Amino acid sequence: MSLDLDRLTKGIDNLHIDVALSPSFQLMVTNLIEALVTQELETGLGGAKRSGAAFQPWEEFRQHYAALVESAIHQAKSREGIPLVQAAQLAAIKWIWERVHASLDETRQDLRRRMASASTHEEHRLLEWNEQLAWLTRQRAKLTARILRQFLKAILKAEDGPLGDLRASLLGVRWALPRTLLANPLILAEHPFDEDTLIAHYVWIKPGQPHDSDSTYSYAAMERRLAAWFPNTADFAWIDNPANVALLLEQDLAAEHLTTAARSDDHAGRTLWLGQRRFQRRMLATLERPLRRTGVLPQILAALEVAALAKPFAQVCSPDELHQFLLGKPPRKPFPDKQRKLGKESRRRLDRLSHRQEQALLVKFLMALLTFRRDLALLQRLRHALGLLTLRHEPQEHRLSRANRTLYEFGAIADTSAQAIQRHAILKADIRGSTRVVDEMRTRGLNPATHFSLHFFEPLNQVIREYGAEKVFLEGDAVILAIAEHDGAVAHHYSVARLCGIGAKLLELMQTQNQACRANGLPELELGIGLAYCATPPTVLFDGNRPIMISPAIGKADRLSSCSWTLRTLRAAGSATWMNVELYQIPEGDPLRGDKGEGCLRYNVNGIELDADGFAKLQTELPLHEITLQVPGDQSPTTFFSGRYPAPNGALHSLLIRRGTTRRFDRAHPQLGTPGGAVFYEVVVAQHIHALVAGVLALREHSSGVTPPPQAA
Repeated sequence: MSLDLDRLTKGIDNLHIDVALSPSFQLMVTNLIEALVTQELETGLGGAKRSGAAFQPWEEFRQHYAALVESAIHQAKSREGIPLVQAAQLAAIKWIWERVHASLDETRQDLRRRMASASTHEEHRLLEWNEQLAWLTRQRAKLTARILRQFLKAILKAEDGPLGDLRASLLGVRWALPRTLLANPLILAEHPFDEDTLIAHYVWIKPGQPHDSDSTYSYAAMERRLAAWFPNTADFAWIDNPANVALLLEQDLAAEHLTTAARSDDHAGRTLWLGQRRFQRRMLATLERPLRRTGVLPQILAALEVAALAKPFAQVCSPDELHQFLLGKPPRKPFPDKQRKLGKESRRRLDRLSHRQEQALLVKFLMALLTFRRDLALLQRLRHALGLLTLRHEPQEHRLSRANRTLYEFGAIADTSAQAIQRHAILKADIRGSTRVVDEMRTRGLNPATHFSLHFFEPLNQVIREYGAEKVFLEGDAVILAIAEHDGAVAHHYSVARLCGIGAKLLELMQTQNQACRANGLPELELGIGLAYCATPPTVLFDGNRPIMISPAIGKADRLSSCSWTLRTLRAAGSATWMNVELYQIPEGDPLRGDKGEGCLRYNVNGIELDADGFAKLQTELPLHEITLQVPGDQSPTTFFSGRYPAPNGALHSLLIRRGTTRRFDRAHPQLGTPGGAVFYEVVVAQHIHALVAGVLALREHSSGVTPPPQAA
């Protein structure tokens, strides 16, 4: 994935991208870095074991970081997309990097001030402060790397979890910044050719110069060879992916496939991998010959041996001098006995290498070199991207940049209470059968108020709080809820998706209520739910202190939640479709058409119907995967739309929409009519349909080589 921050709007200086991070995130990072620096300073001189900051601060950091990136993900849906998320991640890394260096500078200055202003009774501490200052200066690079490593580890842990799920659900990708970039060891190095980093993660090699000869062992000379060995095509470069080394050169890989093909009598596979092995041998010989002829191959083998000897020789000589010793050049100063013995053993081991072993080590070297080359390119891209960002801290800078719509703000979700409502969605639930239940309970001397309160209304209130909905109307036989979208609160712009979730929860509550009814021999409840969306704010009047909402979506949701008694009777007699919502066009001349001038009949029993405007809005809220399949029991293919939406607490939930077709009403037809009219939309709650669609989607994603995201609750 590319780093394409150039797509973002330039800030007030017309050169950089203005970013403001959550003050709570900045403060948390600053305090944590100060604690880590203090800990390192206190334990570094004494050699005590460093355990890092306690678990709780790192857990708190991950929560702050996740909140910051989540705000960017929600904004990215309606703005610049993935580059916006990358900007938030990079801004967080930039702030951490800047604060680490600033904290180290402040600690050095503080030690110098103490030494310069020490009073008479503090003179005994001058030596201690001087040692701390010297240690801090000497260990600064390693200290910086240790602290940054802990932060990047925490960031990777956060990215591996729900953040990846949220990005996959809303933006279609699990990673915004490549994982290889965040895990890049070169980010922690003082400079790209830091010898400790090369030895620990890649292979020791000198940077070299562009004019180095072919007999020189340097990165510059090897880069020139790589360009000749693996020329780029118009849109692909083999050497950009280190894993290609195994495919091109690793003979053991071909041998494994040959063995597998032989055991399974796969003659075509065996022929294929025999050809691949011949190609690998020719390719390896092509690479090996010039390296051996110019004397570079022995230098490569010696460089690989440096890693095994780096630790015992760390205080004796530099890696370069060790490398020369392994090639037969005597050291400038005699090595101590232990190191001299180890060095001679390594030289003998190199001299005894077989041709097959040398080739295997050459492949290992190329893998390490190409990995370093990739990470070096990622580091350069990272530095360029960080250079494009300016972290704005001053209120006047925020005001100016915000006024010109050039400030990208990431962090905790702002309070929406004072923000204007831009649009809203309405849910109407028609509760049928409550009167019969109340009458039956009173006849038996039972308390209907406590029954409904425990099994329905208290759980409903909990759902309303969890999803951020508002009660518009709540009585025994009807529930009307609303979710408003406020200007700027993009993290809450899921009004339709979340009302769909509330509708599904209402049906679950009804099932729980009916279980209690069955246990007591009482009549069962039935629901019909309608969802409607309005792209304008509602009108709000006040009856004293009680607000009254007026919205065209209320009347529409009321119609969607209704159910024809004619259809209910016919379905009860045995004519049925397999879903909970159906629409029927009444033919001309049918007596039903005269009933209130209605042209269609609606069946909605324990179902949720979503209006067309609501479905269009849902498509802007979530990436929806369209799938058409034949559902058992239905004569026609059905189209579904599958997605996942975030609840206000960040949890992801599955959502499945069915696109139905209005049927021409026919009492004699097994399903009361054949489809062929206008479309409508149903929120599917049947778990067996969810499982069927999820299975087909997983199969489709597997066949395309894409790993499906984990299923949400």
